[in-house]
Amino acid sequence: MKSPVRESGYELLRIISMIMIVAFHTFRYIDTSHFNHWQMLAYHGVRWYGLFGVNCFLLISAWFMIGKPIKTQKLFGLILQTAFYCILLFLCHIIYNILCGNFHPVADIIKVELTSLLSPLWSDRYWFITAYVFLYLMIPLYNRLIQMLSADRYKNIMFIASLVVFLYLTLPQTFENTTVIGDFLWVSYVYLLTGYLKLYGTGNLLQRHAGILLPLTYGIFVLSKQLLTYTIHNEYLNNLISHTTGNSMRYSFLMLLLAIELFYLFQRIHFKSRLVNSIASCMFGVYLFHENKVFHVCELLAKRLFYPFMNVIPSVALFMLTLVLLQFIAGCLLEQFRQKMVEKQIEPHIYSKLEENFHHWDHLLNHLSHQ
Repeated sequence: MKSPVRESGYELLRIISMIMIVAFHTFRYIDTSHFNHWQMLAYHGVRWYGLFGVNCFLLISAWFMIGKPIKTQKLFGLILQTAFYCILLFLCHIIYNILCGNFHPVADIIKVELTSLLSPLWSDRYWFITAYVFLYLMIPLYNRLIQMLSADRYKNIMFIASLVVFLYLTLPQTFENTTVIGDFLWVSYVYLLTGYLKLYGTGNLLQRHAGILLPLTYGIFVLSKQLLTYTIHNEYLNNLISHTTGNSMRYSFLMLLLAIELFYLFQRIHFKSRLVNSIASCMFGVYLFHENKVFHVCELLAKRLFYPFMNVIPSVALFMLTLVLLQFIAGCLLEQFRQKMVEKQIEPHIYSKLEENFHHWDHLLNHLSHQ
């Protein structure tokens, strides 16, 4: 007897979100030095999709984890999945350098990458995985807190949390000083906000008018990026606008607002598709495949395909879309291979040996949430 097919609207949003994330990481390699005003406006319209997609992912995950017990086996599976891609792409980088004749740097690559692989939860490789793992461990406590709060008290806490996060985002944010603490703060904030929306936000303004507010909010975002590009030179004011409206890093209230509006729109879509669900199951794999910092597929494609031929490419937009889809499809195929060959053939043997420990940790973590 076949298992029932789950609703696919949320899964379709996962797929679209991941395509936006891949586009975000790919478009960073476009040379904009010769763009005119209108080309820059169009560029801002698509360049920052990744922030949009990440928040959509967080909203979907949080929506289905609110009030649910966690399973250690699921977390362990995510860690094994990340380890698979770290090791695979580590080997790909070594092979690539050997094929290119770069024999001398191989030893340096091995030294640097092994150090990064030993960093806590691969924080030097995948910021989102690191933050997600810490969030997952905190979910029993967050769910307990959500269960204890009344609607009014929950609203007050979220107001204070929003103020704290807002003030934090006004501080200078760069790739050098963006830390696991900031990432964890943001994903925790999104989780708790999702809890409030799920329990007490039914019929709110965003839900009722998401179709109208989404393009309006998106227009404000694009204009804010254009404003930052040409007019704002005061460092603090620039930072304030950048990290609340036209974000250039990982956290943005405006992008979160966009994600909530899109999330509400997809809640209205009801259909079931095994194909969509199967593709959606590959999305973490696509992320791990295309965004590894050692063997960076986005950068490699830009160096090998975009820059050598940029003067003869008839349509930059069409060419970049092709690169995005190429990475997406390749990531899906690789993840399907991993699921069939590793997840179904090798991991069950690991799980069988650790099953008693899984039950122990499940019981311990979820018991803490009831204390």
